[in-house]
Amino acid sequence: MNFAKIALAGGTALTLSMTMAVADGNEAYLTQDGAGNAALVQQGAGPGGNRVGTALNPILQDGDNNSVRETQATGAGFSRGNNVIDAATQLGNNNSFSSNYSNDAGDNLIDDVRQEGDLNVISIGRNDSVDGTVGTVLQKGDRNYLTVTQQSGTGNTVALIQMIGDRNGAGTVNANNVGTRIIQSGNNNMISESTVIGSNNNPSAGNGPWDVNVHSIRQFGNDNGLISSTAVTRGSNDNAIAVLQTGNGNNFDLKQGIDVTSTLNRMTLTQTGDGNALDGVQYGSRNTITANKTGDFNMAQVEQYGDDNTATLTILGDFNGRNIGFTGNAVLLGLASGDIMQNGAFNMAALDIVGDSNAFAYDQDGDGNAITGSITGDMNQVAVAQTGNSNVASFSQTGTGNNAAISQ
Repeated sequence: MNFAKIALAGGTALTLSMTMAVADGNEAYLTQDGAGNAALVQQGAGPGGNRVGTALNPILQDGDNNSVRETQATGAGFSRGNNVIDAATQLGNNNSFSSNYSNDAGDNLIDDVRQEGDLNVISIGRNDSVDGTVGTVLQKGDRNYLTVTQQSGTGNTVALIQMIGDRNGAGTVNANNVGTRIIQSGNNNMISESTVIGSNNNPSAGNGPWDVNVHSIRQFGNDNGLISSTAVTRGSNDNAIAVLQTGNGNNFDLKQGIDVTSTLNRMTLTQTGDGNALDGVQYGSRNTITANKTGDFNMAQVEQYGDDNTATLTILGDFNGRNIGFTGNAVLLGLASGDIMQNGAFNMAALDIVGDSNAFAYDQDGDGNAITGSITGDMNQVAVAQTGNSNVASFSQTGTGNNAAISQ
């Protein structure tokens, strides 16, 4: 095993090269104090098994304008690298951390990356990655940016992404002003949890609806997030979540807000494929949930607590709804199935379904609520319950064998 421990002062550029033609199982520890430091770690072609830092001896940069960059050395034969970054910590402002692999690199692990300060950037990229893992990634401060990309691979995992602070994603660093941006393409990938906590995380520009949210997640492929995937934003003033899933068997749980101070939140989910699931919760005022599903066997549960909320759900496909329950006048408003619940004033819920054998429910408790929905197909059911003043329900069903119950 080759071993190196380096402690360097300010304004230093350092390259650590781990070339597997010499040996595998290398370790490197790095400490840099001061400003303007740069470190480059290269993992060479070969069987891998290299480690950068440990829990007791991490990569540590303490100061401003520092950078750590990990990449593979040039050359072929880099598959199944099994390289590990145990811990990387940057303390200060205007720091950057990047780690990028390609060419079927496999079994690589980033266990822990932490940045504390403002105007910091984290960029993690994997191309054709197999069974790669991104463990805990934390940014704590303001005006930070974070990107994790796992492209064209299988079995990749993102365990925990956390961005804590204000005004994140307000510049042009990572693909159109996104605070936290995660992209996975391939099959059997998973995002366990991604969280943005803070206020005024409201990017001002971008090239499309997926690029103007402080919290943007995209998954392309099949069987992603099958265990459970959670995306959270907490804080006030336009903290937005956008999730796009294309493929089969996808799943996401979206949560926004803690109390009524969490205002102006937006939540967007688009799922294309079969067997998809959604849980959405919003606490606060003037929140919006928009969910578009295309495919079969989709489930939904949307809950909003507060004022001026709007929920819109559009489904194109068959057998949608959580339990596919109900019988006879929607079982007299016992509710359940796909659930859409709102508790507060000035709420609106809209539902459009095209397909057969769907079952859905609404529940509104408060004043000034409105429900507008339509179902086109056969053997569909709906239950609508409203409690309070000035509620309006407008619902239409087109097809045969449908049943609906409305209680006000």
